[in-house]
Amino acid sequence: MSAVFPDVADVVRNSIEAARPSLEGWAIPAELPDTLPPVMAFNPELLPDAIRGWVMDIANRMQCPADFAAVGAITALSSLIGARAVVQPKAQDDWQVVPNLWGLIIGNPGVMKSPALSETLRPLSRLEAEAREAWEAEKEVWDLDVKVAELQNEANARDAKGLAQKDPAAAREKLKPVDLPASPAERRFIVNDATVEKLGEFMSVNPWGFLAYRDEIHGLLKSMDREGQEGARAFYLQGYDGNQSYTFDRIGRGTVRIERVCIAMLGGIQPGRIQSYVRDAVAGGAGDDGLLQRFGLTVWPDITGGFKNVDQWPDRDAKQRAGDVFTRLAAIEVTEPRVWRFDEDAQGIFNEWREEFEPQVRGGELHPALVAHLS
Repeated sequence: MSAVFPDVADVVRNSIEAARPSLEGWAIPAELPDTLPPVMAFNPELLPDAIRGWVMDIANRMQCPADFAAVGAITALSSLIGARAVVQPKAQDDWQVVPNLWGLIIGNPGVMKSPALSETLRPLSRLEAEAREAWEAEKEVWDLDVKVAELQNEANARDAKGLAQKDPAAAREKLKPVDLPASPAERRFIVNDATVEKLGEFMSVNPWGFLAYRDEIHGLLKSMDREGQEGARAFYLQGYDGNQSYTFDRIGRGTVRIERVCIAMLGGIQPGRIQSYVRDAVAGGAGDDGLLQRFGLTVWPDITGGFKNVDQWPDRDAKQRAGDVFTRLAAIEVTEPRVWRFDEDAQGIFNEWREEFEPQVRGGELHPALVAHLS
């Protein structure tokens, strides 16, 4: 038996000795890096002048990266524009793109993600409160109109009863119901936690779009991972495009038709919690449907150890100037989306860029996940 099955220890020893000469001259293995490359510092000049001072004031008072406030502000403004505007990139083609944005800020606990986003959303919250107050006043009037219409119908029914024998035609005329006034539509600017069916109801009376905001967006992502939530993912994916119709057919709610689905999205998340979604998007898992890649305004800035205790009032002028931008955008009324085109010089620049960009994303050299993000 020993001749047929040599001692295992001898086999291992001989194998190691045989491999030893091939290891000569090899460098000592280096440790794999466990840190990420540095992130480029945020450049305030990237922001429109009208909101730059406000955003930088928030970052200074919160002692947080300006990236957080910048993403919150730009995404919030995007939600006000919604599908009211479309970009037509080609000079003669009718291809249109809705400039709808999704924003995501990544950071560990304690880096002031939530306070920064809350501050940038104050103008939207003000608009939401004003719209709610106006809607409640309109609804009070509507409730009274409905009661009056119901009383008219009751009175007509009594009159019809007396006419039924003598003049059936007049009785039928009396029984025609008084038209009830249409219920006032409540304009929404921010939605925090709603089922897709409820979002659909909101969207049916807010066809130009609104902001879906989650302080911790991990909960929303997890809910869409559950079995049976494929429809929710599809709805949000369509909501990013901003120019497609959608129809809900439910036994209880009936049919809800939405002319166009446009949802801007904003939230924060911790690094550890987003890793699994990145892995799925990269490895072709269940999350490889383009949802994560649609967060085009995603930032994960470096956090330095420096801290300065800033205790000062907000910059009133900068805050007012930014607030005026929100107010003006919210007041825009359109019946059809406004089309924005390049002028002749800008069209040439875009064409030159696209002729260089498209071969890169179609050439097969980039990772599919990166292609999905860039596309």
